[in-house]
Amino acid sequence: MDYGTLLDEPGISITGEATSHPTLIVLSGSRSGQCFRLEPGEHVLGRGWDADLFLDDESVSRKHAEFTVTQDGQYFVRDLNSTNGTKVNGEPIATERRRITIGDRIRLSATASVKLRVQDTTEEKLQQNLYNMAIHDPLTGAFNKRYLAERIDQEVAFAWRRGRPLSLIILDIDRFKQVNDNYGHHVGDEVLREVARFVQSSLRLEDIFSRFGGEEFVVLMRDTDTEMARQVAERLRCGIEDLSIQSGEQSLSVTISAGIAVTTDSTCTSSMDLFSQADRRLYTAKNTGRNRVVITDTPETAELTKAEAEAAEHTEAEAAEHSGLNTAD
Repeated sequence: MDYGTLLDEPGISITGEATSHPTLIVLSGSRSGQCFRLEPGEHVLGRGWDADLFLDDESVSRKHAEFTVTQDGQYFVRDLNSTNGTKVNGEPIATERRRITIGDRIRLSATASVKLRVQDTTEEKLQQNLYNMAIHDPLTGAFNKRYLAERIDQEVAFAWRRGRPLSLIILDIDRFKQVNDNYGHHVGDEVLREVARFVQSSLRLEDIFSRFGGEEFVVLMRDTDTEMARQVAERLRCGIEDLSIQSGEQSLSVTISAGIAVTTDSTCTSSMDLFSQADRRLYTAKNTGRNRVVITDTPETAELTKAEAEAAEHTEAEAAEHSGLNTAD
């Protein structure tokens, strides 16, 4: 159902409990489904942190366009000398105000566009919930793999264009299979939630934290070189090691291994290179003792593979099971 077509005019409530209001809904781009309520006044849309309507899309300028809602219910938009320009229903506009109406489509680039709609509070909450479900992992609240895949190319391109470093950290909970085997999957889920909660609380607002799959997480950090990324990863490693995770009457602790890659590395020529380097260094950390951070390749460890690390962990788990030892901590 297209909820934006349920209302044609502002000020009408279909629920009898909420007043409708104008809303910009992102139709295309990296934040498809995101919505912005437009209160009376002027609002700057862009990907700069000082924008009123923050749209974190690489194709959108820091201050891209200004939207105005008047007290008598009229709507206007003007371009703010953006790089890719602004179009209303396919027609380019300039820096002078252009009146728009409900249903108009505003294109911000070849890939990003928004639409002016009217929604009541119920519809707005539904739209926001749908958007959140589309980009977040339901168990941990971190961004999901799909969202990471959409963002990583944009972030790498942004870093190279500005000549600034972008760091990627891949974190993996050590011996997580043994946590599930020894305590049950409900405890494993609690470990994932607690680890994710700690990592999220330790990062900047602009950092991207994603659950990549299973017990593996990814952190993307703008303007962060190798040493800064190492410090962040070490802080996370130490903090997670010190966590006491409660599940009922049980208490356990876990450790993580981490691999780091940075766009300023001369061997990094794409987002795939960035991810592959961090992934390889993660499994170097796994193969050389776990509970550690690896930031470079060495001749001795560069050829270690994910399969080898998983095989070693499986062998270790079998040995622990036969001996009756609990190695989950």
